[in-house]
Amino acid sequence: MFRDDKTLVFDCVTDRLAGFMPCVNPPTPISIQRARATYRATHRGTRELDLLFGGFARALIPTLSETNLTHFCRLVDRPDHEIADFLRNPADQAPPDLQDFVIAFKAHVDALRTKTSG
Repeated sequence: MFRDDKTLVFDCVTDRLAGFMPCVNPPTPISIQRARATYRATHRGTRELDLLFGGFARALIPTLSETNLTHFCRLVDRPDHEIADFLRNPADQAPPDLQDFVIAFKAHVDALRTKTSG
């Protein structure tokens, strides 16, 4: 669609540029959930945690099943100070269903520390 000044406009109903071919491979619900989880992990509010948690999420999310992705989203929804506490003492702080993700996140952060210091 064009406005009166011949500017191409975005069709908000179909989420496509008007007048272009339709999307060949529409996204599946799991791919939408993965994209949302990645975005939320990289836009948390504190830059430091955005970088640490976002890098971890980008590496992990493509490999998660739907069930594990749901658990991961529960971790992403936690406040920043809780996630920071999880890094200090993952076994005592994290709920049982999130402990695997917290331990993997701590290992990811520890690997980054040794990579940058060594």
